[in-house]
Amino acid sequence: MAGHGKLAALNESKVGFMGFSAGGHLAGHINVAWQTRTYPSVDKADAKPCRPDASIMVYPWRSVSQAPVHEPASGASADNVTSDTPPTMLVQAEDDPVHVENALYYWLALKQQGAAPSELHLYPRGGHGYVEEESEEREGRARGERGERGERGERGEGRERRERREGRERREEQHVVCCVCCVLCAVWYCMLMQV
Repeated sequence: MAGHGKLAALNESKVGFMGFSAGGHLAGHINVAWQTRTYPSVDKADAKPCRPDASIMVYPWRSVSQAPVHEPASGASADNVTSDTPPTMLVQAEDDPVHVENALYYWLALKQQGAAPSELHLYPRGGHGYVEEESEEREGRARGERGERGERGERGEGRERRERREGRERREEQHVVCCVCCVLCAVWYCMLMQV
């Protein structure tokens, strides 16, 4: 795009990738597969380096071969990290059903391979995409409360109000985590690229 004048202000030495979920998986793949061309050269842009200058992987999916993820080595980008892998920021919630190990083990691979300084940010809650997931545990707890309520003779209206309030509080907390994550990503990228 810079070569065609479509983005005149684009600094070709400060191009990074950011992906969420499956996009985080793809950002990790770009991080480690930039040396390999998958198509024949078609113009002078193909002669330019493909290595990203930075990458941000937010709640990445299927990026490691270790348990509990078990992605085959061909798709587990963490298995292909080298010292040439660009600086990477990883963000994930510990209760993410696609497994926090994706971010944790990817970051560990960066450290073990001596890659550029990178960051790992883990949050205790947030689910996948910072959306509260309905878990079997929560559903079981709700069933237990309904049983207790019947024994105590508690009115359903008060319970429903309390559940709505608690749900609203959880969503507000997740919104704050999501906003903090976005600001953190923007600040990290600007600092890294010295914008």
